[in-house]
Parts: sequence; C-alpha cells; structure tokens
Amino acid sequence: MENVSKALLIAATLLLAMLLIGIFVRVFSAGSSVSESYDRKQQSEQLELYNSKFELYDVHENTIMDLITVANLAYSTNEECEYDSGNSVSITIEAGSQEFSIPSTDIDLKRNQIHAQTNVDGEENISIYKLATLTLDELKIKTGDTYKLSTTQYLSSQNVTLYKYLFECTEIKYDHPNGKVSSMSFEMYEKDYSQVKDATTGQPIYGTVTW
Repeated sequence: MENVSKALLIAATLLLAMLLIGIFVRVFSAGSSVSESYDRKQQSEQLELYNSKFELYDVHENTIMDLITVANLAYSTNEECEYDSGNSVSITIEAGSQEFSIPSTDIDLKRNQIHAQTNVDGEENISIYKLATLTLDELKIKTGDTYKLSTTQYLSSQNVTLYKYLFECTEIKYDHPNGKVSSMSFEMYEKDYSQVKDATTGQPIYGTVTW
C-alpha cells in the first residue's frame, strides 16, 4: 500500500512538473510572439516615417525650393549610409533639355551641390542654390530666356504667390529590398494660370498673369 502511495505521489509530481513546463513554454512563446510583433510594427513605422519624407514631394506641383529640399535630403541620406546600394537614393530633375541629379553613387559631390548633365559655368557639379538664382539660359535650359526657375508673381488682391515654373514628380521607386524609396524623378513645366477656373462661374481665378 505504501509503495502504491509513493508511486501515485511520484506520478502526480511528474504530471505537475510537465504541466508547469507546458505553461512556461506557452508563456515564453506568447512573449516572443508579442516581441516579434512589436519589432515588426516598429520597423514598419520607421519605414513609413523614412519614406514619408520623400513622398511629401510625390505631387504634381513642386517649386524649385521644394526640389532643393528633397535633393539635399537625398544627399544627406546617401552620405549617412555611405552610398550603400541598399539604402541610397537618386534624384533626377528634368528641365527642358537640361538634367540635374543627385546620384545614388558617390561622384564626389559636396554638400549643397547637384550634378548638371550639361556643364554650368564650366562645371559638372554646381551649387544647388544656383537652380534658384541663375536664369534658365545660364543653367543651359533655354537659350535667351531671362527668367529663373524661382520666378514668382504675388497677387495682392488674392494674397497668393504664383510660380512660373513648377515640377511634377513623374516617378517614385521603391526598388530596395527593405522597401525604402530608391529614386525620384521630376519634370519641369510652365503652368498656365489662365486655365485655373472657378468651378461655379467657369471664369479664370487669376485672370491674366504677366511675368
């Protein structure tokens, strides 16, 4: 009888031990799952935040100052990742026959510089701020044009600033395996403000805009 009691006690102890092990395994597994889920959420949020800095300019109407900002953002990103192919970003700006770029590879650009396909002032890499300060002719965009990419017209009657030249984001790519933005392309166009009409009256909102 005593042996039977001991056997039952041992069996109960083993059963309890197995039950406790099972509980610990489940708790550990659940904890790991929560941790993995949290890590995935954090990574997803970080990716969204990273991409949103570029996606802000994935619109139809960017000014030249917007492009200077996004180009500098790409430069800083490339510099920080040391032009790693899985994280670097390229920016291309087409303005008439001229093209400006921030390549995703190291071509010895310095901060606040941009690469010009056709040399400006005899240089391939120029100050990015020249895009806002030189004329189209000087930037080798359109011979004889005295306007600048930063040309604006302020309409005091409507308290609005109009830009002669705007830039449409024509393409944004996410080619990196990590889902990050890898490249953006922009194209210059001259906006015809006479075509911006009131939805109710059908009349031009801004009238005739002279530059």
